[in-house]
Amino acid sequence: MSGVFDCWSKSIGAMETSLSDGTGKALHDSVDFARRHETLLITAGVVVIGATAVVKTGGVGKLLELFRPAEPAAADALLPKIATELAGTTVGGQKAAFLKGVDNYLFDMDRTLIPTGDGYAAMHGELTRQLVKHTGLPADFVSDVLRQTSEKIDSNVFADRLDLLEPIQQLYPGVNLNERFPEIAPAAKNAYYAALKPRQDVIDLLDSLTAQGKQLHVFTAASPSSAVERLDASGLSKYFKTIFTAAKHPVEDGPGRSLLTESTTGSKVVELMESPKDNESGYREILDRLKIDPKKTLMTGDTNAQDIASAKGAGMYTAQAHWIRQDVGGYAIPDLTLESPGQLQRLVELNK
Repeated sequence: MSGVFDCWSKSIGAMETSLSDGTGKALHDSVDFARRHETLLITAGVVVIGATAVVKTGGVGKLLELFRPAEPAAADALLPKIATELAGTTVGGQKAAFLKGVDNYLFDMDRTLIPTGDGYAAMHGELTRQLVKHTGLPADFVSDVLRQTSEKIDSNVFADRLDLLEPIQQLYPGVNLNERFPEIAPAAKNAYYAALKPRQDVIDLLDSLTAQGKQLHVFTAASPSSAVERLDASGLSKYFKTIFTAAKHPVEDGPGRSLLTESTTGSKVVELMESPKDNESGYREILDRLKIDPKKTLMTGDTNAQDIASAKGAGMYTAQAHWIRQDVGGYAIPDLTLESPGQLQRLVELNK
């Protein structure tokens, strides 16, 4: 049997000593849940004997997905506690043979290809410095205004719309602040663009996939203009055949904005619905538009709920990227968990 089954947990008691207290207790509490859903567990490839759970290879991911419709409240309480620690046992050591049949690579953009968080921090830091320099206002006041504005308009990109900084605009009635202080927006944008440069191993991965004739696409929850701006600033636009985005943002894509900096990149944009990653519908639309098989497609992204769970719901293979941030939320188990772009590059080359 050892050749067919992997041990998920030698015993609940044993795992309580090796995992965190909360996770150990959650596993202990799950025994009754497992016994009440014996048929479901067998479907997932799981056998429970006393306090011992044995799971067929890959079964944990299927188990986590099957639990939710069986008893949503219990699953929502239990699965997030154990998914992170169990995920490593389901993907470790895989050779990813399924990649032999994958021809289409769909990538999330922010915090997967591009360090967008660093870009926002650099832009807002420079915007604060410039506003303090030109207006004489206290840095704490300016920083707080930027934060409030970002939350109000649901955007971090507003350097060329200083009129949106209402507490500051009120100090300059009837004045166009971007015209009054023309140096501010360019300085903030330059800081932003400089911080968006991708890691070299991201570039190496995209070069390798392109050389192998793979089809590369971006799927982002960003607005069309912001997506193109970041891809152009990072130098990554050239790799992608299509850029799938959320619907237009009233500020980022509003009147007077000219962030579609490259006409060739802008022509690649396909605008989807608002919040296109919240469920599998956005992924299904992509599959339909590209006329591709989900089982020949790998989605790689950092966010479990939007990039992994939703893509799996559409039938795609998935890889969770941990190299910019670790997302501990969600319950979906990806087909691959990646600590670096180089890992994916090596797996693809191994499975040519």
